[in-house]
Amino acid sequence: MRRKSILSVLLVSIACEPVRAGFVPGRLYVSGSAGPCEEGPNQAVFEFDPVTRESRMFAQLPEPICGFMTGLAFTPDGSRLRASVWDSSSIVEIDGDGNISVA
Repeated sequence: MRRKSILSVLLVSIACEPVRAGFVPGRLYVSGSAGPCEEGPNQAVFEFDPVTRESRMFAQLPEPICGFMTGLAFTPDGSRLRASVWDSSSIVEIDGDGNISVA
């Protein structure tokens, strides 16, 4: 099994204060493969609802920073997810609407 197929999971605590934007307390935000890009597999963040068992693609890395995400963590204020992108040696931030920017 290749390292790139390992998923990074972040559980949003139900006990935390209400999170701004589109992040929902209690949902799982997971990085995983979303299809190919020119240089190799591209990654996305998926949102899973453990109650309904439904999921959706929350955000996908754009072509300029296409690559493998090695981890997810919320910013201290809970307003954004941060992810490291191995291929582009960058840190990205994802807001509650799924917009991605390089930190």
